[in-house]
Amino acid sequence: MTNKEKIKNLKKAVAIIKEEILKLAGHKPACYPFFSDVGNWSCEDSPCGLCCYDHYKDPVHDKCVFCGEPEERK
Repeated sequence: MTNKEKIKNLKKAVAIIKEEILKLAGHKPACYPFFSDVGNWSCEDSPCGLCCYDHYKDPVHDKCVFCGEPEERK
């Protein structure tokens, strides 16, 4: 197997894992508020208990859709 094929297979595996994380976090395509990425910070307002971000509207994750806190905190 070439490196290119290995990379493609790994990217598919990552996509499957990300989809499973979103499902566990309560993501549904038509849910409000929409989120497409789950962070690592605790969030009491989030259904999964972690901050969630709309990566398409907020690619730098400056605002959790539930609590408003950024992903990068000091």
